Amino acid sequence: MKKKKEKNKKDTKHTKVLDLVLKGEWFKMIASEEKKEEYREITPYWDRRLDGRSYDVVRFRWGYETKSPKIWVECKGIQKGGIGNPKWGWDGECYIIKLGNILKTENF
Repeated sequence: MKKKKEKNKKDTKHTKVLDLVLKGEWFKMIASEEKKEEYREITPYWDRRLDGRSYDVVRFRWGYETKSPKIWVECKGIQKGGIGNPKWGWDGECYIIKLGNILKTENF
């Protein structure tokens, strides 16, 4: 008799993932856990992707190549209209994506 598969709350099929592409400098800072926020400009494009939405994980990719390094990071929330940290590449009003623990890395 087959065992029924138990539902796992962390099942990746039901995880909401936000995919973002980064330049090397910011990718490395997130990978080293020095940078705990990512920023996006307040535009209609980012409004559609971020405003009023919640994600479980942010998947960062360093560049656009297929074999690019990737990092999966816990998403702690998204704030619209916050002021970014100039040390981390932003000094105006923006979306602030709060980052938690690194969950997984690939090709890094």
